[in-house]
Parts: sequence; structure tokens; C-alpha cells
Amino acid sequence: MIGLREVVLGLLLHLPPWYGDATAETPVQRQDRIGVIAQAIDDASLRAVCGEDWAGSDLCTPVWFGERVDLAMLLVTLGWWESRFARYVHAGAPGAGGALTPWQLEHGEHLPWQRWRALPGLKVVPTTEAAWEASRAISLGMGHCGTVRGAISLYATGQSCSWSGADRRLRTYVHLRSRAEQLRHAARVRHLPSPGHGPAKARRRGGG
Repeated sequence: MIGLREVVLGLLLHLPPWYGDATAETPVQRQDRIGVIAQAIDDASLRAVCGEDWAGSDLCTPVWFGERVDLAMLLVTLGWWESRFARYVHAGAPGAGGALTPWQLEHGEHLPWQRWRALPGLKVVPTTEAAWEASRAISLGMGHCGTVRGAISLYATGQSCSWSGADRRLRTYVHLRSRAEQLRHAARVRHLPSPGHGPAKARRRGGG
């Protein structure tokens, strides 16, 4: 069975990259770096629902109450629209308004400055922490606005559940969510036994 991490990685690698990354990293380096992002999204979304190792832990309070794959696809959508997952942004260069990380996070009431400053970096730990903070932010938006479109709007504006740019991002999210389901379905079909190749029936003893 294909895992969510593999689904996320496949989708990330098929999204159009930032044009500057063609000279900033080799194909192998890009595969490795995008793999870090896929792992971060997988880990952060798991923490957001208190799944697997987080289940029953006193250290985990769920922030996302939908399907984990939905949150993961939102993290892919937000990161791609905010930064195209460009290497220089991932490494720590500030974006518009000084926002940091591929998810263009800003410090404030829900993200203290010291914590915010520790999020940039290409390694697994800072990338996972950045994905977690993005998970918290979009989850707050879902709780406040009640719809994916509203959550995307609030994430982008920090003020409103309605934003003219939300529709384009919503279309990306819907497309990614559909592709994720297709990939998972295809993997399930590949693992089904072929007709005539099921478990052999035990022969009855005696005649017949």
C-alpha cells in the first residue's frame, strides 16, 4: 500500500518548480530536498490529527478534524502558491513582507518571534516544524471560516475568510486531492491478487 508520504512526494515532484531551481540544484539534490518536504508534510499532518505514534500522547492535541490527506494536500497547495517551494526560500531567504519558510509564515500572536526565527532551513527538523506551524495556521482558518476556501483566504490575508485569489488556490487543492486519491486507488489495485491466483483451497480428505 502506498503511504501518504509517497503520494505527497510524487505530487510535489510533478508540480512546476521555481525557474531558478534549475540552476540552483541538480536533479538528485532536488529529489532529496523535495523528499524532505514530503516527509515534513507527512509528519506534520500526522501530528495534527494525533495519529499513530501521537495517538494517546499527552503531548498531542489534535488541531485538524478532517481527513489527514486533506490537510496534506492543503500544505502542498499553500507551499506551492506561496513560494513554489523554491530552494532559496526553503533555505531561509525572506519573502514578501519578511515571511519565512516555503509556507511564508509570519510571526505574531500565534507564532512568537523566537520560534518563527528557528523555522527556516533545508534539514528535516526545521522543515517539519515549519509544516507544523502551517498546519496550525490553516487549521485555525478552517475552524474560524468553516470552508477550505475561507481557510485559504484567511491564511493568505490574515484578516478575512473571503479573498479574490482564493479560487485559484482552491482549484489547485481540488486537483491535488483528486490526484492523491487516484494514486492511492491505483496502488490498491496493483496489490490485489490476480483472478485465479487467490489462496489455494484445501483438498477434502477421502473420496471426491
